[in-house]
Amino acid sequence: IPLKSDHAHVINIEAHHITTKHTVEKVARDHQGNFIADEKFAKITVVERYHDLGHGLGIIHGFNLKEGAIGSTIAHDSHNMIIAGVDDKAMIVAYDRLKRIGGGLVLVDKNGFARELPLEIGGLMSNKSYQHVIEKQKAMREAFKGISEGIDFDPFLTLSFMALPVIPSLKITDQGLFDFDKFDFIDING
Repeated sequence: IPLKSDHAHVINIEAHHITTKHTVEKVARDHQGNFIADEKFAKITVVERYHDLGHGLGIIHGFNLKEGAIGSTIAHDSHNMIIAGVDDKAMIVAYDRLKRIGGGLVLVDKNGFARELPLEIGGLMSNKSYQHVIEKQKAMREAFKGISEGIDFDPFLTLSFMALPVIPSLKITDQGLFDFDKFDFIDING
C-alpha cells in the first residue's frame, strides 16, 4: 500500500460490534513509502469477485495478527472477497484458496498452510450438515488463536462486516475506503 506520509486513515475494530472507529494513525513504511503491516496494523483488501472490476486497499487495527491472513467471501452486502493479513504471501494464498474452493472462509499461517471452510453455495452457504459447518467454524476460530493474540470475538464474523459501507464509521469496499460520516470514498493517506 503506497503512502505519501507516515499517517494513514485506519479502520479500528470495535469488538463485538459491526461499527468501526475512524482514526488517522502513524504507521510504519518501508524506504519506498509502502505501508508495513505489523501486529498492531494489518492490511485489508476487498476484491470484487464477480467481474474482476478491481480491489480496494486499507489498513485495519484490532485483529492483532502476529502472522498470516484470514479471508472470506461472506462480506456484506456484495459478498466480494475480503482478506486481512500481515503477510502479502499469506494474503495471496488466502485469495487463491478462496477462488479455488468457490468461496468460504480461509486462514493462512506464516508457513502458507491454509485451513478452510468451503461454502459451496455462492460462497455463502454449505451443502454439508450444520454439524459439519459448526465443527469447521470452531476449528477455524481455534486456529486463529495461533496467528493472533488477545481476541475475544469471532474474527470471521467481524471481517464480514468490514465491507459494509452503510454502517459507521470507516469501511473498505472494492472501490477503496468509505467514510460513512462524509458518505464518500476517501484516500488512504492521512
